[in-house]
Amino acid sequence: MATTGPPSLYTPAQRARRDATVWTPVQGVLAPVQFLIFLLSLGLVLYSLRTGLAQDWALASVVLKTLVLYLIMITGCIWEKVVFGQYLFAPALQARHAQLAQVLGGIDRVGRIRGQGQPELGFGGPQAL
Repeated sequence: MATTGPPSLYTPAQRARRDATVWTPVQGVLAPVQFLIFLLSLGLVLYSLRTGLAQDWALASVVLKTLVLYLIMITGCIWEKVVFGQYLFAPALQARHAQLAQVLGGIDRVGRIRGQGQPELGFGGPQAL
């Protein structure tokens, strides 16, 4: 008796389109670049919050990270169109997008409840903690 594993994310046709499109390696390059920018940004923001210094660098790193994330989102939508036939929320990926949106929304709400991230504070230095 053969056991079957979990259902595949891709049909054979979708897998062929995924493997043939230039957007797959684009996503594969942008994702680790964005992660490295995130790590740099995290370090700068934590340093800025702790010392009150380098706030401009921290802000610039957050803006850069956000721009790269938007680039990943745009190229990801193109990739979804090529692979799944629609630009956003392909059925095979929909649950993952919804979960990500919920997590990010929750983080935003926690920050707002704690009074962090208010525009008039900027990064706020040590008093924001």
